[in-house]
Amino acid sequence: MQEEPAPVPAPTAKVPEPVKRQASARKNLTVEPPVATQTEPAPSEEASTVQPELIQAERPVRIVVGAREDSWVSLVADGRTVMEGVLSAGAQRSFRAGQSIVLKTGNAPGINVTYNGRSLGDLGADKKVRTLTFTAQGFAP
Repeated sequence: MQEEPAPVPAPTAKVPEPVKRQASARKNLTVEPPVATQTEPAPSEEASTVQPELIQAERPVRIVVGAREDSWVSLVADGRTVMEGVLSAGAQRSFRAGQSIVLKTGNAPGINVTYNGRSLGDLGADKKVRTLTFTAQGFAP
């Protein structure tokens, strides 16, 4: 009678042990080995076309400020100051907000402003301080 061969054990994956590294004279850091994770499938084309629309809806207020001459401007987007200083002649900056943008300038005729893709034209003839508030519903001088 012939003997059957002994069963072969299934191979096991060797998990690396944590590596200790000396970070400083006082601390030792333990670096854990990476944990295998399941990857998400790539988003479908339909999902990727929805994303820009979501971004637009989250930030419905957009202005572009261009300087015809050096002009001091202050911009507050959703309550946070995002710019305060001189915008040099020829420079242009874009700003987006979810709720509102408040633009204050010390040289209204020195800048041009585009609000949600529409040029506002002349903002004034004198170099006085001018404040404009932009929201998704419109703007107020």
